[in-house]
Amino acid sequence: MSKQWAVYDYAPEYVIIVPLDDTQEHDQFSKDCPCEPEIEVIGACLKITHNAFDWRHVAEWLNNGGE
Repeated sequence: MSKQWAVYDYAPEYVIIVPLDDTQEHDQFSKDCPCEPEIEVIGACLKITHNAFDWRHVAEWLNNGGE
């Protein structure tokens, strides 16, 4: 069973993507979360994509050809 991700849409201000059942808690609204999330500004919206402490994002990236 693969690990899941949650998408929280607080439009128009935020979209937050965070891994579920991760090994540590995330500071969801912070760019200073220890997972070093990716921050993207889309128009007036801030998209915060958290990296998984269990490294699932790397496995998914590799499974998708590393692009």
